[in-house]
Formats: sequence, structure tokens, C-alpha cells
Amino acid sequence: MRILNKIFQWLITDQQKPGKSGLDNNILFSAIILLTIGVVMVYSASIAYAGKDSGSGNQYYYFIRH
Repeated sequence: MRILNKIFQWLITDQQKPGKSGLDNNILFSAIILLTIGVVMVYSASIAYAGKDSGSGNQYYYFIRH
């Protein structure tokens, strides 16, 4: 729970330190979330096609191929 509280506090606070350049954490967090959603979407679509295709024999065939 402490980790979730820290993440929540990090998301709702906008503390910019002057003179510090580097990664924008909100953009990084958003990119990771979008990447995760994309991987899940490709996996779920791939497993359906591989399930119908009896020739591959591997339910992860299309996911690995992408």
C-alpha cells in the first residue's frame, strides 16, 4: 500500500525543481502504460488467430512473430 500511496502522491503533485533537466516522469509513466496496453492487445489478438490456426501448434506463434 505504501508504494501505491507514493505513486499516487507522485502523480498528483507537480514539483518541478528549477535548473534540473532530465526525463519528464509523467510522460515516461504514460509511455510505459501505453506500451503495456499495446502488448496486451497484440497478445490477445495473436492468441485468437493462433488458436484457430492448427498448423502452427503454438498459441504464442503470432505474438512472438510480431
